[in-house]
Amino acid sequence: MHVRRALALTVLAPLLLAGCSDGDPEAEPTPKMPDSSSSTPTPTESESPEVESAEDFIRRWQATADAMVTTGNAKEFLRMSPGCQACATYAEQVTDVYEKSGKVTFSGSEVVEVKEDAPSPPTFVVEVRAARLSIEVPGEDPRVFPAATQRYRMTLERKGDTFVMRQYSVI
Repeated sequence: MHVRRALALTVLAPLLLAGCSDGDPEAEPTPKMPDSSSSTPTPTESESPEVESAEDFIRRWQATADAMVTTGNAKEFLRMSPGCQACATYAEQVTDVYEKSGKVTFSGSEVVEVKEDAPSPPTFVVEVRAARLSIEVPGEDPRVFPAATQRYRMTLERKGDTFVMRQYSVI
């Protein structure tokens, strides 16, 4: 908003001052309006992208895992977890439910705490509170997992402005 005000004052000040003069209007220069067709970069266009913190990545990864569980679509989860065998196994278990025309009832989880465990490779102990989860697959007994808080060890790898999940395990 400050940029707009400064720009407005820059454009309007010469017009206001020209309107207050006593001299011959033809002898004074006519203020020029800026060409509105020219493109000036906005601050967001000229700024470099923000680097994602490890904690922000972990929270985004967990939200993506929750979305995978409720939709059966593992594409984004696997993209965020290349080479993570535990992640691939988890995604396979979830997609298997949906391929068998099953359904999952789950209202999600919350990352409660993220603590660094080792700086290299970036490793964290993460506490996650998960809601009750139920899995129903035709021809199989329903499986119900009560709400619980679980701790994980998550090992990340820096990739450009973000991270990828390399390994996670229950601790």
